[in-house]
Amino acid sequence: MLRAARKRLSIRGTPQNWRSTPVVLVLHRLWRALSSLPSPTYVCLLPAQPPPPKLHKVMDPQWAPHYNTNHEAQEQRKQAEKKRREQDLLYERQVRFCYWGKDGEEPEKLRQQGILLWPRLNLIDYPSLLNKMGLTAADEIYIYDFDGRCWDREDVNHVMEVSTGQVLLIRRLYVVSCPRIDELIEKHMPKHPPISRSLKRHCTDTMETPPSQKKVTRSFSPSPLSSSSSSSPSSSPTRTTSPAPSPLALMIVSSLSAPPSPPPVLPMNHNILWAQGRVLTPEGGIWPEGMYARDMATAFRLMGTLGGSVGQRFETVFGIPFPKGAWYQQLRA
Repeated sequence: MLRAARKRLSIRGTPQNWRSTPVVLVLHRLWRALSSLPSPTYVCLLPAQPPPPKLHKVMDPQWAPHYNTNHEAQEQRKQAEKKRREQDLLYERQVRFCYWGKDGEEPEKLRQQGILLWPRLNLIDYPSLLNKMGLTAADEIYIYDFDGRCWDREDVNHVMEVSTGQVLLIRRLYVVSCPRIDELIEKHMPKHPPISRSLKRHCTDTMETPPSQKKVTRSFSPSPLSSSSSSSPSSSPTRTTSPAPSPLALMIVSSLSAPPSPPPVLPMNHNILWAQGRVLTPEGGIWPEGMYARDMATAFRLMGTLGGSVGQRFETVFGIPFPKGAWYQQLRA
């Protein structure tokens, strides 16, 4: 190291010349030469830890076939369960399409399974589907709105919310004649669920008694012959009778007095309630007992899109009176 330092000093001449050089200059050159040398690296070597002992014993040959058979069966069950979960996910996250690509031609029925960002759907995320429809990301389409009973003009590159098994009616921008459109609208119209008891309570408070439940009374006037005979002083007292009502009148009175038949009960669907801006609230109990976690998450999201006070938004989404204490307790949780 000292020899390398002397070479870097670049001091030529004899030792007598070195003596004539100022000491400060020699020390400065020596310090620069030493600082340019690479610093040594120190490595701390710890003693190697012995591996943990392996406690094993050779399996008895007569048990080996039985173990291998059970192990293979278990692996097959795992693979089958994994495949079943994948197929269930594909089936649950699917949407069907009735697509009119050409004017005056029958609709083409398509299906897309395994939607990744469920329940959000953007058609440009599925190039194979766009290829079947003959569309690109810059095109425009018409999507039928079942609630508004009209066609909505949308870009292909837009995000929409879908539900399991939903059927979308789509036509290209220039297509005007759509065969079987009325039949498919009637067939794939979403079935709205019945109103829950909590919502009925608010409705029945302000409803009046329907005309069908009001008491109907009818009076029949006596015939002219009986009235004239009863008013005559010389005639003997006779009993006046009303004419018998006709069968048609009896039928009308019986139909008016009969209680109304209950409406048909439709199946409950969480996705349809979400589309209406509501969630399923269990009957009875104290909120939020019996609520599903996904309904609670959806309710908070729906309330964020509404206006008004917290109580008004709560009653709109949940359909029950606003429990102020329980609400803020859940909000702080």
